[in-house]
Amino acid sequence: YFSENTGVGTMPEKVRSNEVIFFVEDQIKLGGKFSLIPGVHFANWFSRQFDYSSIQPRLRSELALSKKHLLYASYAEMAQFLHLITSNTYGLPQDFWVPSSSRIEPEESYISTVGYRYTASSKLFVNVEGYHKDIRNTTTYDVGKNLFDNYIKWDDKIIQGRGESYGVEASVRTQLGRFNITSAYTWSKTWRQFAAVNDGARFPYRYDRRHNFRIAALYQPSRNFDLTLNWLYMSGEAITMPDQI
Repeated sequence: YFSENTGVGTMPEKVRSNEVIFFVEDQIKLGGKFSLIPGVHFANWFSRQFDYSSIQPRLRSELALSKKHLLYASYAEMAQFLHLITSNTYGLPQDFWVPSSSRIEPEESYISTVGYRYTASSKLFVNVEGYHKDIRNTTTYDVGKNLFDNYIKWDDKIIQGRGESYGVEASVRTQLGRFNITSAYTWSKTWRQFAAVNDGARFPYRYDRRHNFRIAALYQPSRNFDLTLNWLYMSGEAITMPDQI
């Protein structure tokens, strides 16, 4: 870092951190049609400067209406100690991963899903799923600051806010002879909101993709050879056009 007061460049302070993870899960069957899969994930990220602990419960439930029809729902809480920072400075889009620190708190998410699965036969599967994700302590650069601001510490450039993502995905998987074909369509929205950005109003995230359609085909004439073909369509990124210069 470059010191504005002394005019001398200094090396950033090294931070040594440790992470401890523990996870337990169980499957509970209630009768022949209903099952529960509860679990809990514990994580601890610590060093001399900070100590973050996170208890992350999760639960999945399934109800088999018949051999062909299945309803399911799930809920999970997660924490992440690394943050993705995106930058478009000087027209050079770049992504960086930065760790949590004594100033930057871990990112937390709360994910809910509900879905329906139809098994027509051993060669045809249909799945429809909706999801909602609430994100807290998501990160971005503060207004007017970027990667090349070497006169301040990196975590002083970062601000934290909230995010939201939701959508619906429909997928079909089928087998036609020696071809295995999977297709899926996803409609989704992804938002971010920071007190110091866009007057505090939420805005589309850089990776907000309204439409996403993909097809994958696998051809396997023998055990020793297979051929894969993938096709993907995505709608464009959200951008903000200037109205004056």
